[in-house]
Amino acid sequence: MENLVVRAVTYFSTSRHIGNAYNEIVEAESLLKSVEKSLSKHGYSVFTKRLSFPGLDPRSAEKIVEYLAGSDLLVSIGYQKIRRLGLEDAVYFTGNGFYVPILYNGEDPLVFANKASEIITRAAEQNPVNATRIALGFHSKDFTTPYFPDSSTTGKARLALAFLYPKALIGETGENIDIQTAFERVFAEIHRVAKLVEEQTGIPVKIDYSLSPWMENSVADLFEKLGYSLLQPGANYAINLLNSLIRKYMDKERAVGFNEVMLPYAEDSLLVKYGSEKLLRARDFLLFASTCVAGVDMIVIPSEKRSLMKLILDTYALRLVKKKPLAFRAIPVPGNPGDSLEMGKFGKPVILGY
Repeated sequence: MENLVVRAVTYFSTSRHIGNAYNEIVEAESLLKSVEKSLSKHGYSVFTKRLSFPGLDPRSAEKIVEYLAGSDLLVSIGYQKIRRLGLEDAVYFTGNGFYVPILYNGEDPLVFANKASEIITRAAEQNPVNATRIALGFHSKDFTTPYFPDSSTTGKARLALAFLYPKALIGETGENIDIQTAFERVFAEIHRVAKLVEEQTGIPVKIDYSLSPWMENSVADLFEKLGYSLLQPGANYAINLLNSLIRKYMDKERAVGFNEVMLPYAEDSLLVKYGSEKLLRARDFLLFASTCVAGVDMIVIPSEKRSLMKLILDTYALRLVKKKPLAFRAIPVPGNPGDSLEMGKFGKPVILGY
């Protein structure tokens, strides 16, 4: 199917001890390269290959930094408790390309938000891209997803897939074809990919069916094609509509993770365009987060620690009301709303006002 991309093939490690971790790194690299090669032969491109650990302690994680320096794997060290994660640890790991998911674990929310804002700010000061590797997870500790940075493992799933498919849905809609039929067709193809991977590896394959963007493959553009806009009334209704279609056509036995619409600001070209026209603010993403999992995600904001802390607290409060998994990711940078900055593979996103 044209425009269907395997966004991530993620290998979930069961190793908490560094000796076993080395062996699983070797196994993961070999397995994921094999999967990528096989899918390529069937006409599917693999955007990223990923390895997720079950909460490596910082000292153990340090030992695999050099080992993975030449690897093309994206690596999450697994859920970290904020009271045990030092500021310098977070800077060190993100600076070396590792992903650091921080799990809210019942702490005083003010204490959690204060330290989290310090960690995120410190990482961004070294390099704004480093802050993209930190997620705050507001959910249970047994939550599992192939989406980074908020990824860890309990050892229950060994392989999981995520897909990039806004353009695939747009391509399947047309004259006399509605969005429901488009979902049915795209998800049938997604399930075909999962079966191909299972047949090749002999390992059960899970899927996070979340609808996420990457630049021109835009979720915001899909909204507009459906006659809605994230800038207008009806946005949350449209988010809920898409979420309901995800739930309807996903295989519930395979489903793992969020399985909802995602709106990471700096990863969606149309959202960044809205930002450049000053049509969006950071707090607008709280509105989206009331309906979708990652509304407050990849927001590029002025480096104001207290304002960042309050955004984290707002997301925490939404989790209490929504009672579904939420994640938070922000990139605080010097500058004013409307300014843009160079962020490597993320292009030149525009800073949002709070």
